[in-house]
Amino acid sequence: MATGNIKLPSFGTGSFRGEPTQTQIASYLRQLTEQIEYAFHNLDASNFSADGQKLFEQTETAAKAVSELTQEQSQKFDQIRNEIINTATEIRNDYQSKISQSEQNIRTEVSEEYVARSEGDAEGTVSELKEYIGSTVDQSAQEIRFEFSSTQEIAQAASDGLSEYKREVSTYLKFYEDGLEIGKSEADQTLPYSVRISNEKMSFLQNGVEVAYIKYNKLYITVVEVLDRFTIGSASMGGYFDFETSELGMGILWRDIV
Repeated sequence: MATGNIKLPSFGTGSFRGEPTQTQIASYLRQLTEQIEYAFHNLDASNFSADGQKLFEQTETAAKAVSELTQEQSQKFDQIRNEIINTATEIRNDYQSKISQSEQNIRTEVSEEYVARSEGDAEGTVSELKEYIGSTVDQSAQEIRFEFSSTQEIAQAASDGLSEYKREVSTYLKFYEDGLEIGKSEADQTLPYSVRISNEKMSFLQNGVEVAYIKYNKLYITVVEVLDRFTIGSASMGGYFDFETSELGMGILWRDIV
């Protein structure tokens, strides 16, 4: 349970005699900010009313159910895929390559399609698996883009209709005049995170906005989360300061070079 001890400052002496200094005000505001941040980062169900706790528990249960459903769907997909391959009566591999050119760009495509069909029971149930792997290169005067993609599709006839399953994953690399960008998309949706690299800087982007970067020998980032230990020091200092977490909180230990 998050708790705090927010008290009004006692400026001056006696009954608040004397004007508070800027240093005193800044110190109080800093303490107040730290306590509010701590409270918001440590809220749990015990901080809410009975109705709030009930809603909190319902939300947690729903999120867990969605996660379990996603895992169950993935397991079902892999199970059907393996069954089709093991019982396949028809297997086909097709390879294709193509180069096309326009006034703006040159495009090269290479792909492989794997198809497996499995004849089912006496009623004629049929299952089909298609796996597509491809790569493309788009070259223009401004950039060169590499894209690697894979798609898995399963069609399975069932008593209540046709069941379809599909997975799509795509990774792209864009070469610009000043560097390279690496990103990823799933199901035709570009994922929000990408990395851009130049000869001076590595940037981490979220929805196109830079949220952290490494430049020369420094790292710039807005939020850092350390799970176990954070170390400062070097051999030239003769050892290291280790910031470590424990059941009692965070401690600082000096570690000599062995």
